[in-house]
Amino acid sequence: MTPERFQALLGEWLAKVERMDLAEFLISVSHPDVVVRTPNGQVGGTQLIRDYTGHLRTAFPDLEMVVD
Repeated sequence: MTPERFQALLGEWLAKVERMDLAEFLISVSHPDVVVRTPNGQVGGTQLIRDYTGHLRTAFPDLEMVVD
């Protein structure tokens, strides 16, 4: 994959994130048996994605993702 195609693809994904909930986006691109490990040592699956992204949104309500 070229750097240009990667940047375009990442831009498409981030546009989707802006249109839907971050957790649901991450779950939609993850395997059903995903294993998530957080910085504080938690391990889990899709529910942990929902919980962790909820904490991120609470901590950083104005979080923006920009492709540079």
